[in-house]
Amino acid sequence: MTVPLQVMGKDVTDPMRGHAEKKLSVPLEKFKAILNDGKVVELHMRTEKLAVHDEAHAGRSMHHAEVIAHLKGDHKCITVSAEGEDMYATIDDLEAKLASKLRKAKEKTQAVKEARNRGSKEEMDAAVLSDDDNEPAPKMGPL
Repeated sequence: MTVPLQVMGKDVTDPMRGHAEKKLSVPLEKFKAILNDGKVVELHMRTEKLAVHDEAHAGRSMHHAEVIAHLKGDHKCITVSAEGEDMYATIDDLEAKLASKLRKAKEKTQAVKEARNRGSKEEMDAAVLSDDDNEPAPKMGPL
């Protein structure tokens, strides 16, 4: 089962949508264990015309793309954005940033779990040591 990706934006063409789904499905599938199954991953794409106040960039446009991915847990969310002069290159950049953020989130959750397990193991060891102090030493019989 693939992670659902909802592509939103004005003037999003089918080739752009296909490219975004193909590129972003790689990190989403790789890290789907930490993603919330109940929520879709949102991709917002928009194009902004430049040269409103800048004559040097007349006729150019800036492409913005943003991904919002909900993680497992209470109100955990990753937002990654990228911008560039070409939407395809922007999506490629967005894929790299998303993979990095998801990897960091996974490492953080693993570190928290390990710390929690380490703490409970230390408590169990301390309990076992305190129980050993209260018991009499075993008697040695003839050999």
